[in-house]
Amino acid sequence: MRWSRFRNAYTVDILTMGENEEVKLIGWISSKRVHRDKTFMLLRDRYGYIQLVVSKDYSDAFTLAKKLNIESAVAVEGCVRLDERAPGGREVHVKKLYVIASADVWPVTKEVLKNPETMFDYRHLTMRGPRSRAILLIREGVVLGAVEYFTKEGYVYITAPTFITAAVEGGATLFKLRYFDRDAYLTQSSQFYEEAAICVFERVFVIQPSFRAEKSRTRKHLTEFLHIEAEAAFLNHDDIMDVEEELLKYIISYLNSHYEKELRFLLDGSILPNYDDPFPRITYDEALSILHNKGINMEWGEDFGAEEERVLSKQFETPFFITHFP
Repeated sequence: MRWSRFRNAYTVDILTMGENEEVKLIGWISSKRVHRDKTFMLLRDRYGYIQLVVSKDYSDAFTLAKKLNIESAVAVEGCVRLDERAPGGREVHVKKLYVIASADVWPVTKEVLKNPETMFDYRHLTMRGPRSRAILLIREGVVLGAVEYFTKEGYVYITAPTFITAAVEGGATLFKLRYFDRDAYLTQSSQFYEEAAICVFERVFVIQPSFRAEKSRTRKHLTEFLHIEAEAAFLNHDDIMDVEEELLKYIISYLNSHYEKELRFLLDGSILPNYDDPFPRITYDEALSILHNKGINMEWGEDFGAEEERVLSKQFETPFFITHFP
């Protein structure tokens, strides 16, 4: 059987189908409930979920369904039934069930999910859940939105090396490794290569991983992250802030338009706020004055910490820039 040619619908298509329409689906069993006369299974494919009902009337399918472990890969033939009790108001009553690949007993328990360290030991399995799925799609949307913005604005996409021979952002956070007979480092930034390329293209951008040997384990420190960087010739710092603001607004709009379902799932029914007004721009001295008025006695010349950033953020309902650092 060539399973790539078996399917005639995805789970998302079922939500607009009528009663008794015949369908062929492929996916993974996400959950299962066995009753005496029926087995209910939740089938997952690339677009979402649909409930399957396997009745005792179809004995071969019923016997197979009872034995299946969750996350087994299956193909089914059946018909659509309207039922407001089912997720999405529709379900598929299975007539034929084929096991493409049976799974072992599912090892991810509620106790595993409570512990982040243990959860990441099973990352290849926990990423199959709806929350991880939504996060990965949002991540895709950020990249696609950035690519669309930069392309629209005339930037040229380039790639830069992962192995470098000199620090870009300071030597303290370099990952050192041996590159044949010499020392090399994992890239911290593509800045040097972009600065060379703007003399050819004027405007360039890079989207690729960067690495920092950060010692702190906080939400603000990552040893590896996907880095969106751009360089352009003949811009001053006001122009750069314009680009950053336009990029952020564009990505937000892109996500709201193309990933609304995932946003509402992650944000309790909400989407991201669209910002129509320009982002405020304040100087370092103005920021320091705000902090002093809030009772934070920070010395001139010091950098802002997490508490200072939190207090300043409460002053504005939008992202904002702080300029003219000493």
